[in-house]
Amino acid sequence: MLIIPLFSIAFVKADPIGSTLQAVPIEVSPTATLTGSATVTNPTYCRDKDYEGTAASVPIAPTTTFFGVMTFERASDLGKTEFTIGWVDIHIKWACPALTNDLYRFEYAVGGSGYQNLYPTTGDVTGAAAYTSDADTAAVIGMGFHNKAELVDGVWTWQDIVDTKVRIYRTLVSPADGKTLKLFEIWMTVYPDTVELPPAPVDGSGVSIQPPVVAPITELDPIMYTPGTFFVDIYLKNIPPMAGWEATFTFNTTALTPSTAFTYYPWTFTYAKDLIDAEAYVHLSFAITDSANPYVDTGLPGTFPIARVYFQVDPANPLDPSPTKLVVGPSPLHWDTQRIFKFDNPGGTVHYPVTPYDGLYGVGVVPEFPLGLGILMMLAPAVAIGYLWRTRPKKKVA
Repeated sequence: MLIIPLFSIAFVKADPIGSTLQAVPIEVSPTATLTGSATVTNPTYCRDKDYEGTAASVPIAPTTTFFGVMTFERASDLGKTEFTIGWVDIHIKWACPALTNDLYRFEYAVGGSGYQNLYPTTGDVTGAAAYTSDADTAAVIGMGFHNKAELVDGVWTWQDIVDTKVRIYRTLVSPADGKTLKLFEIWMTVYPDTVELPPAPVDGSGVSIQPPVVAPITELDPIMYTPGTFFVDIYLKNIPPMAGWEATFTFNTTALTPSTAFTYYPWTFTYAKDLIDAEAYVHLSFAITDSANPYVDTGLPGTFPIARVYFQVDPANPLDPSPTKLVVGPSPLHWDTQRIFKFDNPGGTVHYPVTPYDGLYGVGVVPEFPLGLGILMMLAPAVAIGYLWRTRPKKKVA
């Protein structure tokens, strides 16, 4: 039986969405309330780039209505180069109290397209089967919807990103409920076409860090005026019916400091959430439920992000944190533990085979390295050695 201690940890507050300095991928936020939206309290809080604190209050009332966001940023709005888009993930973080029979669903559209469901993911967009009466007793849900289709011609462009609309559609059935949904944040992550998820093995799932290579960050965050930050997503490919997962990966403490992390729905029960800079590891373990209720497994076949981790790039010299003296790398992001599991009947666990794919920070983006990522990571220390050699104190010449 899987026994993992429960930890309570204080984290560094996450940087605002879209403030990371990595070139790819990037986070973009909506900038306006969707035309025709019903009146809600604090409507801008779901697009204020703060996914941890503030939230718009969306009542499930008074009749069948919607509230949403539109006019998303593009890369150039954030001072970044616009690349050819490979795939787009839509993220929503919300909390809904237990409902009796009031209903809601999340949808998205691109330009003049019709709306398509995000959550729940099945059912007719206009039919009762498309709704959910989520009974999570106000548990906070953060969900990443991977590789959403461009609904006009199937090819994402930056204008399509701007033209994307995301909304929550509500149907009031029991006025006596008086329930209010908290909508913390809506945003998107845009990946380039040069990044591909590694293949999953035939006999199991594949877990990878995305993007697999993060280019070195050598400047300060223009918003926070701190050393630059970046994020990586943990992806599972070829997901079986499962109840939870555990992942531990290591990093170079002289180059990076983990700042925060969050997981994605439906794995919201925390077994462990540790970002330990001193011992150079990130340890995350989440499940649908705890092992005291062992019969809740889910099948979400396909490929999904299961967690996101943010890192801060450390100054090259802690005594001289100059904007021009940030570490240029490297830091392998190496899997130490990876497993996905379901709870067996009557109470043990069953582990599925997992093939891990490492990541790497600080050697520049190399979409296709002819000798393979393993050789690339072996050569990575040469970057740091060269950097230290170049910045070594020079002997004075008389």
